Amino acid sequence: MAAVDIDSNGVWNSGKRRVDLLTAKLPIPEKIIVVNDEEACLFLVQANEYIEFCPECRNKLDDDIILLVLETVRLLPAKCCNRMMWFVE
Repeated sequence: MAAVDIDSNGVWNSGKRRVDLLTAKLPIPEKIIVVNDEEACLFLVQANEYIEFCPECRNKLDDDIILLVLETVRLLPAKCCNRMMWFVE
């Protein structure tokens, strides 16, 4: 899954099919220490309401970039640098 393949509605366009991430359990990378190895997406928000600049490339976040709020982690699919950035609450 690449950041550029996730639209502003939280739908992952895999090329073969579309997956609504709000109804799916997402696998959590092993490097992130949390209780479960996958979590449900509870809701999504416009990322630039909480994060002004991309933590990786420092570009200002566009309105179409979202922040997925999972049970204990947050996922920022940063289209500007095509990176999936995970944050632990």
